[in-house]
Amino acid sequence: MRASDVQAFNHKKLLHTIIDDLQSLRMLSKNILKDIEQQGELSPDVTNQLSDLIKQLKVNLALDSDADKMHLIIEGLTTRDHILYKIIQSVFDTLATTATDRIKKCEHAECYLHFVDTSKSGKRRWCSMELCGNRQKAAEFYARKKKKSRS
Repeated sequence: MRASDVQAFNHKKLLHTIIDDLQSLRMLSKNILKDIEQQGELSPDVTNQLSDLIKQLKVNLALDSDADKMHLIIEGLTTRDHILYKIIQSVFDTLATTATDRIKKCEHAECYLHFVDTSKSGKRRWCSMELCGNRQKAAEFYARKKKKSRS
């Protein structure tokens, strides 16, 4: 096997590993959202799954000083660890800074997305007004129009 073939094989193997990890993380995210919807908090099972995933990650801590401020930089040691860490960090930041009743599923029937409701009243219904909200309102309008024409 040539060196370029070995490198291509290793690159392809890494991509498949990352894809598998991302699919597992997506399933874990679905379980997190399910727990939030049903219980308003994470179950011990989901918490253990998160803990196990965190234990697998290898990260590097570095100190960065910028304009008299110091920042702790955390990066994965490998590409896999870096990608997974960034996603897990985002999940934890959201859970730490957002009330669980503000994490909602989009009300559009064909949408599977969730969003953080940042509206003042807490009554936001769609992940995006431009997409899902507009589709829903257009569908309701045409349904009313169709009903009137039948009458």
